[in-house]
Amino acid sequence: MARIKDYAVTINSADTTPVVCEMPVHATGDLLIAFCGKDGTATFATPANWYSASAAASTGAYGAIFTKRAASGSETLSGTLYTTDASVIAVISVEGQYWDGATTNGSDA
Repeated sequence: MARIKDYAVTINSADTTPVVCEMPVHATGDLLIAFCGKDGTATFATPANWYSASAAASTGAYGAIFTKRAASGSETLSGTLYTTDASVIAVISVEGQYWDGATTNGSDA
């Protein structure tokens, strides 16, 4: 059964480039999910080797969700994720969740 293993939060009170995020405890095969939000409407750039699951902008704010299957216990989330403004990025690690790309009935969880 899937469960949240750990989480880490990075808060930048001003424009910070590059962003280097705190990472939760994770191991090979864990699902990493990054929830990103910031002031301003400049978009978050999808980090290398991560998948952009969602992105949305509203008046004065922007958010994005990125996911990645951990290939090791030392994955990182960093880079030029955005260009301006303060931000908060929360990364969670989920263990015991695996999708092989074919099974759809949940029996592989």
